[in-house]
Amino acid sequence: LFSQVTAASDLRGETAELKSVTLPLVVLVPPDVLAQYHVYLAGRSPLDIENFSGGGANRVLVELILLHQALVLGGCKRDIELQPVGDYRRMLALLNEGKADLRGTSVWREDVAVVPNGLLLSAPLFRDGEYEAGFYTSVSNKKALKTTSLQQLKRLSAVSNNNWTVDWRTLEAMDLSYLYHNGSYSAMVKMVFSERADFMLAPFSEGDDLTLKLNGLALEPIPGIKVALQGSRHWVASRRGAAAFEALEKGLAQLRTEGKLTKAFVEAGVFNPVVHEWDAVNR
Repeated sequence: LFSQVTAASDLRGETAELKSVTLPLVVLVPPDVLAQYHVYLAGRSPLDIENFSGGGANRVLVELILLHQALVLGGCKRDIELQPVGDYRRMLALLNEGKADLRGTSVWREDVAVVPNGLLLSAPLFRDGEYEAGFYTSVSNKKALKTTSLQQLKRLSAVSNNNWTVDWRTLEAMDLSYLYHNGSYSAMVKMVFSERADFMLAPFSEGDDLTLKLNGLALEPIPGIKVALQGSRHWVASRRGAAAFEALEKGLAQLRTEGKLTKAFVEAGVFNPVVHEWDAVNR
């Protein structure tokens, strides 16, 4: 009888383990990023992308594609199910509650520190001080485009998401004329394009013109100035996704060691030599 009970228990354990392996890995992604992702891939596999130059890639697309590659490099064999979730805090809450496995794009370390049960943070994709952003504005906003200093920036308005701790704190410290909150990245772009806000922070885009394009709208950075955002950015996983997280860490380490992580961000313009000599207004 004992051997039968033990065998049954072992079988249940093996079945549960097999089920966890075969279930898809649930990765949460902002809806606008997911839409960009499908357009960018145009039917290609993310595992086949080796170069991010010239195709309209940006930071979030690179991160989501590299997430797929890192998981496979680390030995994860599960299918990936991308689920759209629009609200940033809700996304972190769903992970914290174990209702998903991973977030597809990186978060600031500070943002995860406020989640009560604790989440798993990968090694940094961007180390402290590496991440720079431009002041993106409408091509017709002449007042904003003529700005050359922090003192002149103070006369402008900006839009950001107050759940993005580092971005929001950086903008608040600038003592701007007004700082609007909006929870949707695409809505922020619309606000700046229509000049309901003068600018938004965004990572630099690829190419010499640095233009940010989204849903048929185009913004360009105020030339000559940038901002250095203090803090590190990481992929984040729930405790439920611990096994996949181990694979992710292994794959990420391999991508960094082989130089593919930096190469991807250079090709996508996030590390853009065009802005190397621009003045960081908060340094």
